[in-house]
Amino acid sequence: MEVKMMPRKDELQCLMSMPNLGSYVGKWIAVVGDDIVATGEKGSDVYKASKEKYPDEIPFIMKVPEDKVMLL
Repeated sequence: MEVKMMPRKDELQCLMSMPNLGSYVGKWIAVVGDDIVATGEKGSDVYKASKEKYPDEIPFIMKVPEDKVMLL
């Protein structure tokens, strides 16, 4: 039986599947894989913290908007 690997989610798919994203409204987050690995008030601090935890990964860094956002 052949085992097929699921393709890795891109950042948008990852964010859309996070039910607790509302907890981070107005904050910066760093995502590695499917996990939020760092949060904070400054993007530079979040980047630094994520690189300390995952030095060989490229984190996806974003600020969770305070306004409602609809993606179509």
